[in-house]
Amino acid sequence: MVRERNHLPFVPRVDLLCRDPDQARCPVSLSPDRARGRRSLGQAAVGTPFGRRIHALALYLKTNQLFSYQRLQGVFCDLFGLDISQGALMNMFKRSAPIFAARREDALVALRRAQVVACDETGMRIEGCSGYQWVFCAADAVVHTAAFSRAAQVVRDAMAGHQPDVWISDRYTAQQGHGLHHQTCLAHLDRKATFVEEHGTDLIGMRLKLWFDRAFGLARDIATLAASTVKRRRRALVRDLDAILGTATDCELAHELLGQIRRARDQLLTFCDFPGKVDATNNVSERALRPSVIQRKVTNGYRAKWAADAEADLRTTADTARLSGANPFNTIRGLSSNRTENLHKGYCHASSMPTALGSRNGRSSPRATMSGMVKAYRPSMLMCRHASGDRWATSSSRTS
Repeated sequence: MVRERNHLPFVPRVDLLCRDPDQARCPVSLSPDRARGRRSLGQAAVGTPFGRRIHALALYLKTNQLFSYQRLQGVFCDLFGLDISQGALMNMFKRSAPIFAARREDALVALRRAQVVACDETGMRIEGCSGYQWVFCAADAVVHTAAFSRAAQVVRDAMAGHQPDVWISDRYTAQQGHGLHHQTCLAHLDRKATFVEEHGTDLIGMRLKLWFDRAFGLARDIATLAASTVKRRRRALVRDLDAILGTATDCELAHELLGQIRRARDQLLTFCDFPGKVDATNNVSERALRPSVIQRKVTNGYRAKWAADAEADLRTTADTARLSGANPFNTIRGLSSNRTENLHKGYCHASSMPTALGSRNGRSSPRATMSGMVKAYRPSMLMCRHASGDRWATSSSRTS
């Protein structure tokens, strides 16, 4: 009886005694020099083929022009003929996040020295849950914060114990008590007065509208008026407001609005005590939050918390730089240039590849080097002895 016998090549047994790829060597096919070459190529493959301008353009369009991933992908393909996957775009944002996070810390330092701070918040979606986008505006800094909470603790964490002279906000409870003085946003109350004027049954809404128009006029001209003129017009506003608040009304809408104004009575004319330094409205915060509102309508929120934090950090950096007249795109490009260029230089350049792979007489060919890089980056499976006994396990020689 004749039996067929297969002749298999002898495969040497490799025992990995440490995790350093420089020390792992195959006696047949893998020399120490070649092992070091594979390690260098694996690190080079971690880089990016996209330069700083592409990074800056993607970040600018995503955060300032409020493009979604799909629209951003289409823009690069249609306008530049560049096919970038949504995963590659996401990696651009992840790669640049630490740069803008450091700039946010600088903005927080400036915010915690400010004497006048305006604050507001708006709703957003984070990981399928309700979240909030907060903004803190000062003369030298604008800080955006993404949080799951709308409580006053968010403000306390941002201010870190600092209490400014004036805090500007709406009548929301979590916004109260953070400054020595408080300026209630008159624009919020003016919109409510307009609603009462249109839907109410008496003249309370119209009288309040006229009163707010006079207050806005004083706030607009206060920097050019004499101190005596400001005091005189302020006394007139207080007297007329007392008369309006003392009026009896049967309109439920007017009664509710009068109650809100009574509770905020001491916070309506705070701007008169700080001429030219305090606004009568919180429009600066609402303008800073407008991109977040549009982004929420375009993309319906963020799938991950890190994305919301990264975008808040980038907007903090761009809005703070805009206070000094800097262009947002130039700001993003300037900050991301060094890190992006370093990653770009380490990606797939034949001159930077080791000559041990695909080399002849010390000269490396780009084709051979690229082929070697792909092979080195692909996880190669080695059989190694398990540390607890003779059981065999599978290990990857790729290092992260």
